Amino acid sequence: MCLDATFGDPRFVLPPREEAEATLRSFVQTALAGRRAPVLLVSPFGPAPAVAEALQAAGVAARAHGSIVGVLARFRQAGASLPTLRRFAGKLGANEALLWPPEEREALALGALDSPSFAFVSGFSVEPTAVACVRADQGIALSNQAGFADLVAYLEATGAHEVALHRGFAETFAAILRQRGFDAYAIDPPRQMELFRG
Repeated sequence: MCLDATFGDPRFVLPPREEAEATLRSFVQTALAGRRAPVLLVSPFGPAPAVAEALQAAGVAARAHGSIVGVLARFRQAGASLPTLRRFAGKLGANEALLWPPEEREALALGALDSPSFAFVSGFSVEPTAVACVRADQGIALSNQAGFADLVAYLEATGAHEVALHRGFAETFAAILRQRGFDAYAIDPPRQMELFRG
């Protein structure tokens, strides 16, 4: 079994998706009610599609950074049923939210917004330091990847014994799994093949 260990550390306890989406909607509605511009700092290849769907379901229109608009367009070309987002052009309407990549938090374009309110939407937002790093007002732990407990449950359900881990907390997760009886190892950096293993 090969698993992505991005959240392979016990501190990444992510809420159920429904709960995270409810927190997202609450953040956006509170910002709009206070005449503030809701800005959702979200990775294009991370939870951006889920955020766009949650906003559409809540009746909130969305604009986005060009990279997010482009990624969602490619997902739709591949057959995914996702909302079409309009590219941000310096202004938001009365019932609009903005999806923006965290790495572009310092972009001058955001300076055009009147009274913005920022939320960092990521599994990493369970870490207060991560929320502070992107200067967000709130963290929302909505992710397109499994948290620690779900990774363990999935692995146990497969019945696999050998587990190759990559990305994130691969070494940490491998050590935890070895204590539970798994033959677990990180494959970043490459692991030398064992030719004479009993």
